[in-house]
Amino acid sequence: MTPDPAPSRPASGTGAPRPEGDAIAVDIATRAGPVTVVFTSPAHARARPAGQAFSYRGRYYTGSVHLMAPSWRGSPGLGMSLYPAGSPAGCGVAAAIAAQVGAAVADWLSDHRDVLDMAAQAQAAAARARAQRDLELLEPEITAVRQHLDELHRKQDQLRATAAGPGRLPDPSARPSATTGSIDPRFGTATMAVSVADEKGDTGRPGQRAYFDLHPDPHATSRPPEAEAQR
Repeated sequence: MTPDPAPSRPASGTGAPRPEGDAIAVDIATRAGPVTVVFTSPAHARARPAGQAFSYRGRYYTGSVHLMAPSWRGSPGLGMSLYPAGSPAGCGVAAAIAAQVGAAVADWLSDHRDVLDMAAQAQAAAARARAQRDLELLEPEITAVRQHLDELHRKQDQLRATAAGPGRLPDPSARPSATTGSIDPRFGTATMAVSVADEKGDTGRPGQRAYFDLHPDPHATSRPPEAEAQR
């Protein structure tokens, strides 16, 4: 006789919503037994048995159920199987379990819509945390690239000096020696100033150009070349 795999939680009632990783989890009673529903977003959730298995007509099945707004109709996940034998559950059985779970979740949500707001907040907080971690990882990479670029520029200057020969000034580089840029948060305009050094490395001489374009659509409002501001 197959032992009852039901969990220690009571078969009726629900638990309070709680954080689970980047999502919100809640225990809900269903005709297939108590399940843990994990809301990964306001529109998606997955349900797993609160214990070891779902129950259906005296038998037990492991697996999961996927749920999607707005109907929250359940669809069985891959790998739903008979417990503990492990043989695959039939399509009819899997669909019936998913339907029972989906109906219970939809009914529970009718009185607990706030859990969807909690899921949205958890999702946004997780996205912010990931962005912060990515920024921290990106900073040393940017520093390393800048250092490598400076080294390449130094090597380029050395090669130009060698190519020019003794007693001659190397051909000044056409690359910008200084660039600055900013975006006006009120008007949405982006400004970039490019300073080109002369043969002595001076960037303070006349001839600096500033380009003014609308951000983020520079092609829609860009000034023609003859309208570029001269400094």
